[in-house]
Amino acid sequence: MISIMSSRFFLPLALTAMVSFLGCHTSLLSDDSSDVRTLKALLVAGGCCHDYTHQHEILADGIQGRANVQVDVIWTDDRSTHPPLPLYEDPNWADGYDVIIHDECAAGNRDLEVMHNILNVHQTVPAVHLHCAMHSFRNGTDLWFKHLGIQSTSHGPQAPIDIHFTDTEHPINETLKDWTTIREELYNNAKIFDAHPLATGKQIIKRKGKETTVEHVVAWINENQGARSFSTTLGHNTETVADDRYLELVTRGLLWACGKLNENYFKPYTGENKVTFVKSEPKPEAKAKAPGKAPQNATPVKVSASSTQNNRFAWMAIDGETKTRWCAANASKPQWLQLEFDQVQKISGVNIQWESQSNAYAYKLEASMDGESWAMIHDASDNLQLGNTKARFPQTELRFLKMSGTRTSAGGWISLWEFSVEGQGIQKIYPQLDAKDKKIAKSVKNKPEDPLAKGGNVKPAIVKLSQAEEEQILKDASVPDGFDMTLFASSATANYPVYVAASPGGDLYVSSDGNGSLGRNPRRGRVLRLRDSDHDGRADEVKEFIPEIDSPRGLVWDHDCLYLLHPPHISVYFDRDKDGVADASKRLISGIAFDFDQRPPDHTTNGLELGIDGWIYIAGGDFGFMDAVGADGRRLQHRGGGVIRFRPDGTGLELFATGTRNILGTPMSPLLNMFARDNTNDGGGWDVRLHHFSGLEDHGYPRLYKNFGEEHIQPLADYGGGSGCGSVYIHEPGFPSEWANAPFTCDWGRAATFHHRVKRQGATFVETQAPKPFIKVTRPTDADVDAMSRVYQASWKGPATFNWAGPDHGYILRVSPKGFEPEPLPDFPNLTDDQLVEQLQSPSHIRALTAQRALLRREEIPSTHEALLHLAADHEKETKARVAALYAITQRGLDSRKSMQVIQLIEPLIQDTVMLPFVMRAIGDLGMDQLTAGKTGPAPIKWLNIGLASNDPRTRLEAIITSARQNKSEAGKAIAASLGHTDGTIAHTAFRALAVLGHSNACFAILDAANSSDAQRKGASHALMRMHRSDVVEGLIARLNDPLKSFARPYLLSALCRLYHREANWNGDSWGTRPDTRGPYYQLEKWSQSEKILQSIKQALAESNPSDAAKLIEEMNRNRIRSNEALERIIHLALKDTSHLETAVTQLAGADSIPDNALPLLLAAARSPSTAPMALSQAIVCLSKVNRPIAVPAILSALSTLEKAKGEGKAQDAGRRAFLNHPNLDNFHSVLVNQLGEGIESSEARWASAGLLELASRDAAAPEAREQVQRYIDKAWQDPTLRLILINSAAQTRNHYLDARIRAAVNDFEENVAKAAKSAMRRLRIPALGEDKTPQIAALKLDQALKQVVSSSGDIALGEAVFTRAACATCHTVSQDQAQKGPYLGNIANTYRRHDLAESILNPNKTIAQGFATHEITMKDGEEWTGFVVNEAGDAVTLRDTLSQEHILLKSEIQNRTTLKTSIMPEGLMGGFTTKEMASLLDYLVNLSKFD
Repeated sequence: MISIMSSRFFLPLALTAMVSFLGCHTSLLSDDSSDVRTLKALLVAGGCCHDYTHQHEILADGIQGRANVQVDVIWTDDRSTHPPLPLYEDPNWADGYDVIIHDECAAGNRDLEVMHNILNVHQTVPAVHLHCAMHSFRNGTDLWFKHLGIQSTSHGPQAPIDIHFTDTEHPINETLKDWTTIREELYNNAKIFDAHPLATGKQIIKRKGKETTVEHVVAWINENQGARSFSTTLGHNTETVADDRYLELVTRGLLWACGKLNENYFKPYTGENKVTFVKSEPKPEAKAKAPGKAPQNATPVKVSASSTQNNRFAWMAIDGETKTRWCAANASKPQWLQLEFDQVQKISGVNIQWESQSNAYAYKLEASMDGESWAMIHDASDNLQLGNTKARFPQTELRFLKMSGTRTSAGGWISLWEFSVEGQGIQKIYPQLDAKDKKIAKSVKNKPEDPLAKGGNVKPAIVKLSQAEEEQILKDASVPDGFDMTLFASSATANYPVYVAASPGGDLYVSSDGNGSLGRNPRRGRVLRLRDSDHDGRADEVKEFIPEIDSPRGLVWDHDCLYLLHPPHISVYFDRDKDGVADASKRLISGIAFDFDQRPPDHTTNGLELGIDGWIYIAGGDFGFMDAVGADGRRLQHRGGGVIRFRPDGTGLELFATGTRNILGTPMSPLLNMFARDNTNDGGGWDVRLHHFSGLEDHGYPRLYKNFGEEHIQPLADYGGGSGCGSVYIHEPGFPSEWANAPFTCDWGRAATFHHRVKRQGATFVETQAPKPFIKVTRPTDADVDAMSRVYQASWKGPATFNWAGPDHGYILRVSPKGFEPEPLPDFPNLTDDQLVEQLQSPSHIRALTAQRALLRREEIPSTHEALLHLAADHEKETKARVAALYAITQRGLDSRKSMQVIQLIEPLIQDTVMLPFVMRAIGDLGMDQLTAGKTGPAPIKWLNIGLASNDPRTRLEAIITSARQNKSEAGKAIAASLGHTDGTIAHTAFRALAVLGHSNACFAILDAANSSDAQRKGASHALMRMHRSDVVEGLIARLNDPLKSFARPYLLSALCRLYHREANWNGDSWGTRPDTRGPYYQLEKWSQSEKILQSIKQALAESNPSDAAKLIEEMNRNRIRSNEALERIIHLALKDTSHLETAVTQLAGADSIPDNALPLLLAAARSPSTAPMALSQAIVCLSKVNRPIAVPAILSALSTLEKAKGEGKAQDAGRRAFLNHPNLDNFHSVLVNQLGEGIESSEARWASAGLLELASRDAAAPEAREQVQRYIDKAWQDPTLRLILINSAAQTRNHYLDARIRAAVNDFEENVAKAAKSAMRRLRIPALGEDKTPQIAALKLDQALKQVVSSSGDIALGEAVFTRAACATCHTVSQDQAQKGPYLGNIANTYRRHDLAESILNPNKTIAQGFATHEITMKDGEEWTGFVVNEAGDAVTLRDTLSQEHILLKSEIQNRTTLKTSIMPEGLMGGFTTKEMASLLDYLVNLSKFD
């Protein structure tokens, strides 16, 4: 709504200041002074985040008070980034004005037509741009920024800005003096186009706990984009805008732009100006209910308000609905509600139903006949009555009634449900909508409220689909030859299927969770039971087994109960009457994950797997859990991912294996071989891995896998990108041998469930062939198999989302072997014991497991034990049947009162080499109550010694694990014999077991023996470094000081270096999806022995020979022990003996700063042609930290040498990155210019030009340095030799600063330059002019753009150029050896389809995966930071901002941390590119994944 234009006469403010101001204009200025007519200016103001209510008045009055300028105003109170400014829709919007003052904040206005209307005007009409106008019109092009002359993308925290006027000879600056603002926003200079700087601003802010100085241009002019323009980024706060110095700057800039900066115009304007107010346009909510037709007895009323919050429209106050309300837009007061009657009414009372009944609302009522003159009729400004109020007053004639809310006793906004009046002839009032309100009401009426928008799910139903509908769902699905596929359930029956569990007969239990991994809305989750009663492969019955439950995850069906993991708990649900609805439940484990109030269910505890050993295994995500408690009181904390397990009654909770990232399933074979498909960590070197779990082991994530590879288990395979989900192990008779007896894992990103072929090798497995897809589906989440050889495959279908995206999402397939007729399913509960023992031999693992569970539910019978033992000992039977029988016996001995009976019963199996590994494993479970009490278990040490001495790898491994689980210290010596074993899994598990037992003596015995191998000593050291005890430290130091133990010295020192720190106590902070991978601990902490350890290390360092000292220093650095002595020693050694030069360089590469005495070493290493490539690369890294000119030529020399090395791509890339990312490179641009200025084609010259090109295109470079470099390049381009060097350098470093010039240079008169330009165009993927006639993205609607880029193909080479030109590399990496930034894109197409990729780029806020969310962090000193977390250590967070700058923020200094719902990736990023270019970018990303 646009208000009636108001006029007012200007009364000069601050007259004394005016006298001073006017007195300084005595000189004759160069601009035209002949024309003294009043200038007409239009000030446009409004939008996000600023006090435009007052600032538009201050600006208009301030300019008019200083100059002969009439400042008309158009302003809006809209607080969005897309304020309603309809004037721009008219191409002639500026007619009659001499200058436009842009003070709007309109970043969200992406209408190209509007922008063109503005820019066309400014071809002839001058402009002034203030503060947030720099951030307006972000439509994907750079046209607005070129018009301005500078592009700004962000600002830092508010702090005082020191203003320095640089061009003192410019007329604008002639009378201005440097000054310092109050706390203000300093805008960055992301790009400088044609701006001529007038002033810079310098701000001192705190970063990384230190003060940092930031400087940017804050005022400038532009004379190269049509009419003149003046701009300043100052003016966020009202106090700044009201400052005389600010108003003087703006006024002089305005006059200069108009060519009227002369003394004739420094006279106040005293006439009228026009102010036009554009009312904000509230956007309707879906839940807003439009008023219907007015009742016959209602009095129509027009209603308006001072402001409106979202969709709480003013007319809702009188619509008769007590569920709708009017609410003011903010907490400021007063806020008013106004009624306008068609004719005069006699009113005597007002009733108000306020929003809160625990708040007292102060208000007053006023009456008017014309809406201009008001009279008070009721004053309740001192009201203390809580809740609703009634006002009574003498009958008053009026046409307008206004209620003004002035105060609330408990805070909050002015808000009310209903407002009614009492008066003569009035029964009720009802809203009379104007045209705009009717339009809004109509849109509301056409958009009914989504009942599921904030929670809930649809009722599941069996919906018969047509063949065409089924085909549409199944178009993404396929199975191999030899299998049939049916649509078991559509989304109407079971949407968002996360996990599935089949009963032996084929009833399917489904965890249906509309929240996905990121949502937290209530009532989204449930567990469904699906049944196919007519056996046609389609569910024809669905029951809500558990109607409402948050985050249902892994589930296991057993007889009449369902075990369900629903973070943060695990419960069992009973269905004793078999009606498909749970009739009772019991919680088994509490706190096995974080609760909803702390984080959504992502990277949490996930799938469940019931083994033949009777344990239920949990696939644990890497966010871990703080304090899980089992039914027997066992407590467990796990800071990481891995496998956890518990008994079906909730007892025995324990960690089985650790060090994985985010596994979602653990498929287990009948012989207890467990696997998992892990998830990638987006470019950090941990990709989709296939793990084998044996027990007690550490797989390395995130502490070990980067720098301590010898201390963790290696994966069976590394598949690159993808997104592992659920899994199933299939050992069923219907499956042909090609597919049978194997783990199957789902990959959500690769759109298939994969078959893995593995075979045992020693104590672990090897993969014998690449995984092959078994079931291809849209988004596989989980799979399970029943006892009839039928597989149930769950999949999501719809947008690639991690959250609710409407009810129509997901489906379930049933896949069966073609032509297979299974044996009828036995009625297990009614079989005899002998029949159940017979079923243990079934070729179906599901049937064997079901039979075993049925036996275990029954009372023990001696004859049954004899039958089971007979089967277990029968060499003629299949091993899996014998193992099932063994565990049917041993599970009776978990209680220590029965353990000895079981031990006696199975003793004959000790002599059976086939069964021995399983016996070793089974006896580890005995006496669980004793183990829970911290006592030693009943497993016979004699048996364990047999296993520990076995030559069979698995037997030895299981014996080691059981010895640790049973707390058998007496087995320590025998375990130590496996340290350094040739089987890596055995060696690893041995030192882990000794660490669990704390058996230092066995480890010291290995170190003390002169005949121990290095591998054994290393294993002993690995065990000791996990024992943080004073006696261990003393034992290590004593041996270190014993000259007779010199052979063990490296291992003693290694253990001491590790023991210097320990893992700090965890307070619940997770490491997020980008943890600190340096290791060996996540959160370092010193302890009581740290100082003693450090002194011993220092003494050893002082006594060591140069070679040993270098090795010790390397170990110290690896364990993150900082010591000046160590650094000084290696520098000293290298200065004396050049053989240590490379070692010194390696150590210096990890230092934060470079000591002065180390500089000669680095210069020597960089200049020497014999320095090894990696050391050369590290020398460049070090020299890039040296802020001295002498370092730059040495870097260029090193780069020149390095590029000649063969097969050293990683070192070359690291050196190149270090140079081009040199933080102080702009300080040395003159050195680069001198090197290039010699005009000789050489490698050093090319690298010097590479540095110059980097500076010319570096957003964060000092503006003056960047401008000088750009001018030099402009000049150098005129020289053919230098032009050739620049072109070759740009091609070599993939720098696109010269793209336009290179494109033009293909026709260069110098043949060698033209040839180089053509080569560079190919290498830089620069498209030739005139080839692309497809529309720009910004010219299309989102759905149109999406359709065109998805359906068309582009050019991979062009896509790579677009990737660079769009600055994608600012936040993304495409190579594993690049430093990790934001989402890794090297294998992104393995996770997202083309459509999903396109949508995520064009609409980045739609779905933001965990780990890529924007974080807003407020420090205790008031600093604010926004970006995404690239690394989270125990004590600090590393945040990358929109300029790709990293900031290390100490957690102890963080006041508040918030995760925003918007992506840091800007909307409209691709607006300036064509659909062909966007399609080419998609082609490039897809192509990357093929080679990842």
